[in-house]
Amino acid sequence: MSIIFYNSRKIRGEAPAQEAVYRDFVKTYKQASPGKKKDLLFLVPRQTTLEVENTLIERTGGAGLFGSRVLSYDMIEREVLRGHGYDPTKILNAHGQVMMIQKASEDMEDELTLYRSSTMRTGFSKEAAKEIVLFRENGLDPGAIASVSEETGDRMLGRKLKDLSMIYQRYLEIMGDETIDLQKRIRLATELIRTEGVFEGKDLFILGFTSLSVLEREMLLSMMEQAENVRMAFVTDRNPASDDASAFEDVNRLEDALIRALADKGKKVEVCDLSLEKAEGGPPEHAEETLLSYKPPRRGD
Repeated sequence: MSIIFYNSRKIRGEAPAQEAVYRDFVKTYKQASPGKKKDLLFLVPRQTTLEVENTLIERTGGAGLFGSRVLSYDMIEREVLRGHGYDPTKILNAHGQVMMIQKASEDMEDELTLYRSSTMRTGFSKEAAKEIVLFRENGLDPGAIASVSEETGDRMLGRKLKDLSMIYQRYLEIMGDETIDLQKRIRLATELIRTEGVFEGKDLFILGFTSLSVLEREMLLSMMEQAENVRMAFVTDRNPASDDASAFEDVNRLEDALIRALADKGKKVEVCDLSLEKAEGGPPEHAEETLLSYKPPRRGD
């Protein structure tokens, strides 16, 4: 098993790190038997799936991918759940989630303080849904939000969080055990990936992400642990003296978090910085020969 993270800035409109992932996919694809091609999976943001699929088809000869697939988180979650007997009609989409949070807000109206007169306001349910989704994506339950509301020194913020915690709790009660919202969906899919070995023996190629929620990161780690090989691109600059260093803070935090988490699980990550090679005339033919030693900051740094 090998895990390689490619790093680079965009240079003259191109990102050598992304090109390296494309190159590795094409090389693996051409060497793979027809049966092995179905084990080659490309993970990208949902809005780029078609663009990446067209790029891969073009670079592999233009006839199709013959079993290899370009997937988004959304596609993986749905396929994993359907493949293990979950009813897709019970999976709540974003619009359904907003409607259910609207019902929860109306149910709790008399107990709210800051938002008591706002629950019927146009757009309130969408605003509340954004907050509750953020809580759920980062593993915060209503009890945790209520505790923070009592501890904060900001009275207005405390009232806001207390109201949201009550709406959040009611939302969970309405949803019950049978209905699956977007955050519950990714938790269930991650658990099934871990227990059922969904990505065992796969080759995983990843690009296009600058940040991930806690739940998305946990799902990706589960896939990486099982995959036979992993190649991931980060468009970034590790030089803190760069004029635009702050623009890369999110992607650097993501890379550091993945490296630390994989190390905790006994997985070694090799990091290859391709920025210099591209600036000096193009990426090396075999990027593995330019692997750099890199350690992320320690926890608390």
